[in-house]
This record gives sequence, structure tokens and C-alpha cells, in this order.
Amino acid sequence: MDKKEFEQAYGVLSNKLDEVRQQERDIRNEIENAKNKYISTFHFKVDDCVRINHRVPLSKTTQTDMQIIEKGWIKEIKVMVFGDTSEIILIVDKPKKDGTRSIRGAERAYSVKLDEVEVINEND
Repeated sequence: MDKKEFEQAYGVLSNKLDEVRQQERDIRNEIENAKNKYISTFHFKVDDCVRINHRVPLSKTTQTDMQIIEKGWIKEIKVMVFGDTSEIILIVDKPKKDGTRSIRGAERAYSVKLDEVEVINEND
């Protein structure tokens, strides 16, 4: 292979690689759109004031304990996919001592099920 043949072969392969990268970007966009469409079906949204009745496993057995977050504001909603299962992750701003929303972003992440989240009046 001489220089001209190499450059021609390289150009063809480089174009193929660019096509594959574009396909990957398109697929990632489709995945993100599917996640956003799924999130839009939830009964809560970003900035909602919520109470979370979160089931926390106590051990490797089936026993669970309830962790109740009386009040918080949803800062971000994420869907994480692991193989063929998914988890809903809420990033929640916790209230200040006076019960109002923290501006500093005193936040925590919770892996929740839809039925564990209750939208509440932020004045409660």
C-alpha cells in the first residue's frame, strides 16, 4: 500500500466512523426523548412540593422500614436504566428549619417508586 492508497482507505474508514458516531448520537437522543416522555407521565414534576414515603430495605431479607420525608421540593427527576430494569431518582431540596425551601440546595437523592411520592401543598 502506498501513501495515496493509505490516504484513500483512511478517508473511507474515517467517513464510516463519522457515520457510526452520528448513529450513536441519534440513538442516545432517542433514549433521552423516551426517558423524558416517561417522566412526563408522572403525577409530580420538578419544583413540586412532595412527601416521600420511601421503603428502605433493612437487610437482605424481605423486611423493609419506612423512611418518610415529610417535605421537600423536587429539583431534578432522573431515570436510570440498568439492563432491563429502571429506577426513578429524585433530587430533592430539603426545607430550612422554618419549613421554606432551601435556596442553598440542601439536597438528597432518593430512588423511589411512583406510589411513594405524594404532591403536597408547600404551605403545610
